[in-house]
Amino acid sequence: MAANNDQDAAKKAAEEAAAKKSAEDAKKRREFTAKHQILLAGELVPPGDSVTLTREQFETLRGLGAIEGDWK
Repeated sequence: MAANNDQDAAKKAAEEAAAKKSAEDAKKRREFTAKHQILLAGELVPPGDSVTLTREQFETLRGLGAIEGDWK
């Protein structure tokens, strides 16, 4: 029984740490290169230019194939 409690506590701690990292990632911004023209914050970004994106913007634009790079 104690082993299960320890496992549950460890699992909960890992989930909380993952949630905290995800929340921190959402606030961070990283720089990427536009592969295609992007409309970002009301301005057009031409291909080849750098764009600074949040994690959410990155996921959306990466899914569309509009940017180069990985979130690291």
